[in-house]
Amino acid sequence: MKTVPKKHQHEIKAWADGLTIQCQQVPSGHWIDTPHPNFSDDCVYRVKPIPDIVMDVFSEIHRKDGAEFPGAEYNTSTEPNLRLTYNGFTGALKKAEVI
Repeated sequence: MKTVPKKHQHEIKAWADGLTIQCQQVPSGHWIDTPHPNFSDDCVYRVKPIPDIVMDVFSEIHRKDGAEFPGAEYNTSTEPNLRLTYNGFTGALKKAEVI
């Protein structure tokens, strides 16, 4: 016998795991935190989005053999030159940009 998933199965598990659940208000469409959701069929629920983490860092690359890259001009600055964006929920790297 095949199990039929519940309408809010994902949100129920997330709430049990300690994540914040939000309910969409009608008619405004705004999302509000719901500390004790009842998961009724006539409401729309979601896991509260966790914002991405963005870090600007300084990075430089050196060859293992110590030789210089052809045409390389080394900068003595330590100003950020790389922007890393991580998924706020999983912590996985989403994007790396040279800035």
